[in-house]
Amino acid sequence: MSTLAVERAALVRDLARDLERAVYLISLDRDVARRCVVSALAAGNDEDEVRRTAYGQAIRGVAARPISHAPVVMPWDGEVATDDNSTGVRDALIRAVEELPGQDRALLAGMVLESLPVGAVGQILGMSSAAIEAHLTTVMERLTAVHTAARAQRGQTPAEFAVAGDLHEVLTEIVRAPGVPPVTAVDIERAATSRGRRRAAA
Repeated sequence: MSTLAVERAALVRDLARDLERAVYLISLDRDVARRCVVSALAAGNDEDEVRRTAYGQAIRGVAARPISHAPVVMPWDGEVATDDNSTGVRDALIRAVEELPGQDRALLAGMVLESLPVGAVGQILGMSSAAIEAHLTTVMERLTAVHTAARAQRGQTPAEFAVAGDLHEVLTEIVRAPGVPPVTAVDIERAATSRGRRRAAA
């Protein structure tokens, strides 16, 4: 395999890993996230188009299949929380994120989890940069209110300065998937072959 081919394979692997985490945050379904990512990569478009396709499929899937209950996120790998107060705030944020509409979770996936530029997220979601910023402000206000309420229940004062950091930790925890195998070149090739056969049969 040439150096160029090796480098491309590494780029695809890294994109698939990051994108699958982001799409899982939108769909809250591992199987759906895997299918969206593999399908988008199999289409053979550039990275921006792959991301738009995968995000779009996930958002449409959530709209068509409303989640009846939020998944339960538990500590992994024997981790044990030692701070009941921080755990309570974290759990409240997890529930709040999981209860958001798919479009809002897509916004958090792009802006917070993947740390994409505002313009890039706007292209993915079909919104202007100004609309993205306004929408993010609204979502963050909602999550800040949840954060404040959870702290108040534990006799703590508001800590708006901590919301962004706590939210990033929560999103990272939601999308963690120990033991889940990564998307492989074989997965993508199979999807591309299937796509080609469907086109030929149409």
